[in-house]
Amino acid sequence: MIASFLSDLRFALRQMIKKPGFAVIAILTLTLGIGANAAIFSVLDAVVLSPLRFPESERLIRIYEASSNNPDRGFGDSYHTVPGFLDLRREANGIETLAAIYTYREDGRDLTDGEAPRRIRVLPTSADYFEVYGVSARLGRSFTQEEELEDANVVIMSHELWQAHTGGDPNVLGTTIQLDGARYTVVGVARRSFRDVVVGEVDAWVPLDLPEGEYSRQNHFLSIIGRLDRGVSLEQAQTHVSAVNARIVETYEEVPDTQLMRVISLHDDVVGSTDTMLRILMGAAGLVLLIACVNVANLFLARSLGRRREIAIRSALGSGRGRLVRQFFAESLLVATLAGLAGLVVAHLGVRFLLSISPEAVARAQEVGLDGRLLLFAAAVTVLTALLFGLVPALRGSRVDLTSDLREGSRGMAGGKRSTRIRTALVATQMALALVLLIGAGI
Repeated sequence: MIASFLSDLRFALRQMIKKPGFAVIAILTLTLGIGANAAIFSVLDAVVLSPLRFPESERLIRIYEASSNNPDRGFGDSYHTVPGFLDLRREANGIETLAAIYTYREDGRDLTDGEAPRRIRVLPTSADYFEVYGVSARLGRSFTQEEELEDANVVIMSHELWQAHTGGDPNVLGTTIQLDGARYTVVGVARRSFRDVVVGEVDAWVPLDLPEGEYSRQNHFLSIIGRLDRGVSLEQAQTHVSAVNARIVETYEEVPDTQLMRVISLHDDVVGSTDTMLRILMGAAGLVLLIACVNVANLFLARSLGRRREIAIRSALGSGRGRLVRQFFAESLLVATLAGLAGLVVAHLGVRFLLSISPEAVARAQEVGLDGRLLLFAAAVTVLTALLFGLVPALRGSRVDLTSDLREGSRGMAGGKRSTRIRTALVATQMALALVLLIGAGI
């Protein structure tokens, strides 16, 4: 069976070489469809379908604060106070670890120790920041709660900054660097793979200054992330956080009665509206592929009608209809495979180009790439594509009327009224799909 199919593939290759123009048009048409689907799937898979790349990432959460007067508008763009964060850290049950990060505005500082000053991105965080994400430092340690209270001048360097500034010096711990004129002692170096999914690329981390009693309950500037206890659901965590919030509202007059807090999955927070956008784009890419399949099916059908005498001779020599269908499918599969390989290249280059233009436009953009899941998807799409555009021409081309087909000759009639109806139906399908795509794009 395998030997016979390989023979069919060799015959299909000879047919393509005989008419390279036909093959090139078919392959290029399908390459666009497969490439578009592979590109969108690679982004959809990395951003939406795959979990965050942290240990037990399903336990990661973000806590938002808002007002019951307008909760939908308030959630997502509001911040917490220092006293509110400290209350949550002490009192919220069901949460293993909480950390605050300063995202109110970007914190850039001048690193002036090197040959020339350079601007770096610094993220102030509370203790347990790295513990929330479930990662340890490559060298050294994370911050302690005592360093929050002392306004300590300590710093954790990113792996990239460690390499660029010290050449990867393994003895960097305990040395100092100068940020905006102040000396900071290096206490840790983050792992190469670590990237904050809330704020993006960070060069260094410093401890937040969180002394008890020195901040107003009306000064909102912190974001809060956390890690749930094992076995605790989002709904249970929401109940615990709401209880703490209710106690805060009841105890402190300066806190409005309308204050609310909401717990959401960190994955959902990071992805946001990208989920809907990518799913819509995936549907549009699917329509593009269907249109390409209909186009190529029309080409294959026209080509099969021009080979009626050849098919009739093969049938007269003993080839059954199943054998003929398999031969047609071998040709379809070969074209689809070549288009699939070219589509992967197009998808990779296209995604890299788009992300290089606007890397911040897509969440988790740095995780998009060529992996096993994309290759499996491309293989499945390739086989499906071969079936979609090859089935109708295979079934129609393998139907043989020995008397009329042998008499008509290799350049005889175009296959009669039935073939004309099939090709008309394919054209109508193509136009309908294009119309749906156009309307969807307009919406």
